[in-house]
Amino acid sequence: MIMLDNRKKVLVVGASPDSVNQNTIMRSFVVEGFVDLFGNDYVEESPLEYSYVLAKKFEPNLIVAFGSCMPDECDYSLLRKACDELKIPLIFWLHDDPYEIDFNYRAISVADYIFSNDKWATEFYNHPNSYHLPMAASKSAHFRPQTCNTLQDFFFCGVAFPNRQQLIGDIAPLLRKYKTTILGADWPIDECEFTENRRVGNSELSDYYQNSKFVINIGRDFNLANDRYQLVPSTPGPRTFEAAMAGAVQLYFVESMEIVEYFEDGSEILLFDDLKGLTDIVERLAENPEARNSIGKNAQRRALKEHTYYERIKSMLEVIDI
Repeated sequence: MIMLDNRKKVLVVGASPDSVNQNTIMRSFVVEGFVDLFGNDYVEESPLEYSYVLAKKFEPNLIVAFGSCMPDECDYSLLRKACDELKIPLIFWLHDDPYEIDFNYRAISVADYIFSNDKWATEFYNHPNSYHLPMAASKSAHFRPQTCNTLQDFFFCGVAFPNRQQLIGDIAPLLRKYKTTILGADWPIDECEFTENRRVGNSELSDYYQNSKFVINIGRDFNLANDRYQLVPSTPGPRTFEAAMAGAVQLYFVESMEIVEYFEDGSEILLFDDLKGLTDIVERLAENPEARNSIGKNAQRRALKEHTYYERIKSMLEVIDI
């Protein structure tokens, strides 16, 4: 907790209306980060739809709009009006770059500060106060103690985007030698015996991470609004940090070497870029629980120290003039 005379009142709102927002749980993690820093009495949360009324009542020192500005329903006029009337800054923390970056003009037109989840995408913001701020993990939601009970050898969860289907197909000869579970929307279950077309909640997902020998990490390659620059993402997504917080041994498919800025290859995460590299890792560690446990503990320790929403909020406030 910071010194009492330095506390700020913060209102965290959705960057899109809750009626079209599928990631409201992530906003709660941001709220948690502010509460850990300032205390419960200094933090309020609101859907975008009610943000003006609550802002006028709560009178915060800053407003943070977290999420996506892509939906057509996004209207920030009242949010900007509240900030002008209260003479406070409006901060956007966008979590879906670069996949939706063509719609960033909506935030640019009203924001005092913009934080993008993706380092490469940040370079393409035409705004005087744009910064990179990765996603993170919540200790209360994602931390899991290590266990000797493994329900599966390999686990992956995520929507079956074409790049993921391609990679899973490429490494399937190895996965079939072990107990493998792959979950998520749109997996073609008739083509692979270990895939299941099922979405998993955030809490249940961390339980899977906890109870798997290896967690496969494959990034998303599916743009919704990335036509102007056709950017390739560079920063790992939130599940990388959430899996680490659960003590998972992650097999991370390398598309950007930015990952080593967050976790050390070999001791906190395991990087691969082809079937042979993956096979070498698995043959070395599959029957070596002590080595796997060490990697999982190291990843969890790093996540607790550097990759919580509390730490991200501290980084945010270092550049905001309040």
